[in-house]
Amino acid sequence: MYYINILTPEGKEKIDCNQLLYAESNFKFSRLILMNNTINTLSSLQELESKLISQGFFRLNNNYIVNLKYVQLIFPSNSSKLIMENGMAISVDYSKREDLFHCLRKVYELHELV
Repeated sequence: MYYINILTPEGKEKIDCNQLLYAESNFKFSRLILMNNTINTLSSLQELESKLISQGFFRLNNNYIVNLKYVQLIFPSNSSKLIMENGMAISVDYSKREDLFHCLRKVYELHELV
């Protein structure tokens, strides 16, 4: 299990990253989309990225960081977007597509070992 502490408008909150589907930017601040709820945070996406990137998360574009374990569908012939388990379609920057596939392979190889 991996937890991060984030600042919210209500104070400090501990987040279980296994429950985190993705983070999206909302101008200067971000919103975390979890399995059962949504949390507004005072952290920027860049701050969240530094905490999450080594834990199976990937920055798709300027607005989204996704938990690769919850990527449900990606179209290899047109990988301009992916679908998360909650049905959210998120655009993938063209320059990040190759890295995305590489990281997805690593994450799913680790799951097979467990």
